[in-house]
Amino acid sequence: IHKQNKELRIGSLKRLQDEEHVIAYGRMYNNESCIVIMNNDDKTHKMSIPLWELGIPMNSALNRIMYSTEKEYNEKAKYVAVKEGKIWLELPATSAVVLKYTEKAENLKKFLAFLSPM
Repeated sequence: IHKQNKELRIGSLKRLQDEEHVIAYGRMYNNESCIVIMNNDDKTHKMSIPLWELGIPMNSALNRIMYSTEKEYNEKAKYVAVKEGKIWLELPATSAVVLKYTEKAENLKKFLAFLSPM
């Protein structure tokens, strides 16, 4: 993941959430951002994380590029909606997720909205 996402190696760092057992931070470089969220607790956590601080549009989409739990690891793409500058998610015990925003993802969202019937 680091080789393919320069922002994870050399991007600016912004803490988004820091509480007991849960941490979320963003790494930004040029027009790309990655959000890393980890739950080190033995129980599930529900959370909302503000992303507007990273310059991500208030209503946009992120691409999940990594998801890991005690039982599973996958890099299958999945889109996550950003609404009102935040994402809402539920992270299982001892899990992590990496989400990515690019202008390409935003353009895809606009294109798919254009194709959708009204």
